[in-house]
Amino acid sequence: MGHIVEKLTEQVSESIRKDSNVISINRTNQQWILETNAGSEIADAVVLATSAQNAAKLLTSVSPTTSSRLSDIEHASVSLVSFAFKNSDINIPKDQSGFLVPRSTGMLMTACSFSGNKWAHLNDGSQTLIRVSSGRIDDQRHDTLSDEELVKHLIDDLAVTLGLDSQPLEFRVTRWPKALAQFKIGHLQRMEGTIDLLADEAPGVFISGSYHFGVGIPASVRSGNEAAVSVIEKFGIN
Repeated sequence: MGHIVEKLTEQVSESIRKDSNVISINRTNQQWILETNAGSEIADAVVLATSAQNAAKLLTSVSPTTSSRLSDIEHASVSLVSFAFKNSDINIPKDQSGFLVPRSTGMLMTACSFSGNKWAHLNDGSQTLIRVSSGRIDDQRHDTLSDEELVKHLIDDLAVTLGLDSQPLEFRVTRWPKALAQFKIGHLQRMEGTIDLLADEAPGVFISGSYHFGVGIPASVRSGNEAAVSVIEKFGIN
């Protein structure tokens, strides 16, 4: 995923402000003024490709209704641990990409991905790589654990699910606070209404993110594409 971002960055390197944080958005005539920690930027259109929480903060003054709706979207924090094991220490099905763990088990683990099976370039034949997830909207135990405690708990869960009885060669812990949007019944319809309200209150401002259609990569790409199409249609760009 990092490779994709790097290549996209190379294509628009002269237009990126890597060290500028947008503080506020204000309207002047038919344009938008973006106040940043490095000064002001003027734009005909603005696409907020941020989390729902950050978008809500930036839209407070220009589209209060949209801001309120986005603030209502709940998010769950997650912690991921990537493990590397000796091939001889762990046995995973070669024709599977991983598994999900239901709430009813009481485990800290929520999912396990067999990285080498999902992405062939990660399987070098010398190690087995897996990634284990933890965290739900109603289970934030992982937030109370240190990295070492989190790893120990997840290894215990791997012992139950995969029969693991060995320690990893190495591991990496990645924590994502309030990262996964939680979709209630009727979410898509509500998002359609929110986008329509934004168009009325702040024409020329668009939103894009994983809180639209789903937290997966294809759903996020769809959200970005639709925002780009909306900009093109508004300004008649061919």
